Amino acid sequence: MKSVLAFALIFLLVVGGLSVWVSLNALNSASPNNPATANSSEDPVSIAKQVIENIKPKGPLAPEIVSNTWFNSPALAAKDLRGKVVVVEFWTYG
Repeated sequence: MKSVLAFALIFLLVVGGLSVWVSLNALNSASPNNPATANSSEDPVSIAKQVIENIKPKGPLAPEIVSNTWFNSPALAAKDLRGKVVVVEFWTYG
């Protein structure tokens, strides 16, 4: 059990670190000191919208998980979890 918790903690730290790194790279590429955007006359709001658009997940949405058994929470639907970080652990008995 401790190894599972340690793995989950490390996983969350790596994912969090990567998301911060991606966000900072997006901010640096949109900064006025960057020669690629130095001549840009965009306002900060449009730059922020571009950064948010760049960090949105790309690709298909996760499929709905249908189960009659839920531990430690009531049954959840994918629409309830949109925009949240979700860790799913699968295991079998056997």
